[in-house]
Amino acid sequence: MKAVMKYLWHNALVGLCIGFSVAMFFSLINGAHYWMPSSPEFVDRFSSPLMAALVSMFLWMGMGLVFGASNYIFNIERWSIDRQSTVHFLVTYVGFSILAILAGWFKLNTVNFLVFSLIYVGYYLLGRTLHKRWARQNVDDLNQKLQQIRR
Repeated sequence: MKAVMKYLWHNALVGLCIGFSVAMFFSLINGAHYWMPSSPEFVDRFSSPLMAALVSMFLWMGMGLVFGASNYIFNIERWSIDRQSTVHFLVTYVGFSILAILAGWFKLNTVNFLVFSLIYVGYYLLGRTLHKRWARQNVDDLNQKLQQIRR
């Protein structure tokens, strides 16, 4: 249980770091004169920018937890890799989408949500493809080592 909590805390901190970095990036490219945790509309919903940053911090940590905890889906050995991947995609898509909307990362309308969804699906497919390629290479390397040992 302690290892699981440490793993989840690590993922929450990763989410916090990524969220902060994304906010910094968008503050810079939007020409802001100071750092903003999200869009001006998001910040305006709070009594102060500090409160907006505090809420953003918890949302970003939640994003890290969604992705970290969802990796346990791949430990369900009785499921096929396709079923694991499908469930993982759905859990992360739904969880991340809700948190991204709450974080004010885009104005909620059909077009913006479709663009967000297409970007998410694209990145997810890219990540899965790269991971499969990496896993295949590891299997090939292990098989090659086994063949060398047998000789």
